[in-house]
Amino acid sequence: MIEVQETSPGDYQIDWETEFKQRPVSVYSDLTPKFPGGLLLGEGQIKNGRYAGLPTQRRHYFHIEDQQGLRRLAAQRNIPLSGAVNFRDLGGYLTNGGQVTKWGTLFRSGHMSRLTSEDQTYLAQLDIRTVCDFRREIEIQSEASLLPGSPTTHNVQITPGARDANHIQQLFAGTDKPEDVVAAMLEIMRILITDAAPQYKKLFELLLEHDDGTFLMNCSAGKERTGVGVALLLMALGVPRETIQYDFMLSGKYYPIESEIPRVFEKYEVGLRGEAGRRLVMPLLEARQAYIQVVFDEIDKNFASDEAFIRDTFMLGDVELSHLRAKFTDQA
Repeated sequence: MIEVQETSPGDYQIDWETEFKQRPVSVYSDLTPKFPGGLLLGEGQIKNGRYAGLPTQRRHYFHIEDQQGLRRLAAQRNIPLSGAVNFRDLGGYLTNGGQVTKWGTLFRSGHMSRLTSEDQTYLAQLDIRTVCDFRREIEIQSEASLLPGSPTTHNVQITPGARDANHIQQLFAGTDKPEDVVAAMLEIMRILITDAAPQYKKLFELLLEHDDGTFLMNCSAGKERTGVGVALLLMALGVPRETIQYDFMLSGKYYPIESEIPRVFEKYEVGLRGEAGRRLVMPLLEARQAYIQVVFDEIDKNFASDEAFIRDTFMLGDVELSHLRAKFTDQA
């Protein structure tokens, strides 16, 4: 998988060692995820490259091609916004059918309640037209955000505690043991894959109806409710579990735990503070492999494959799956 990282404003590090097997490549940059090319940045590089002086506050897509005609498109995975959390692109994931999820088409995020004017300018480039917001109304009010372009927003509410709106508050009021929170998180993830199936069915309906611009899924942290929604979509697109787990675990990299602790203390009325309180809420804030594994295990209880689960649970047949894959994947 190609890795792109803006190391300082306008300067990028790109690593592609495994993709091109140390063959020399040409690297181009463009402001759209469309082939061909754009601005030639360099030729003959092997394994990786550093490119400086690109326009700042712009979303850059990098086109990499070797002499044998193998082409790949890549971009920085996260969207660098100071007033939003865990905002990232779902492009570049290979599917079992030899396709790749489109860059600049599907996004996921947590709350966007502190967007700056610079964030608004950056977001306008993404052309977000449809938002599927999994937050409850009370969360939307306390974490209000205004996206540029006035996208159509669908509130597909999923309770953070899965069944009881006050479940997480009651959890923190009733224990000082982090292991109790871990157990609760595992149960919440399990319930998401079962009880929240009607809401995720609505997600698929919105995806099938979406025709222009980009599509964003979000919730408060962009980790659990959004994480399961993204996992289900990637399953429907034919992305293997290893990659789905990789994307889920990226929340551990892009969700700013330390700066979010005060918000979580307030939101869930955590009485225990200081280092003990921090340890108590960490299982809620972290992305753990066990959390996505619960989702896989729940599917495996009753279905022979992820696609069988997707077809049966969300009533997606050949036509619907083909339509989703045509919209959101390209030939690799």
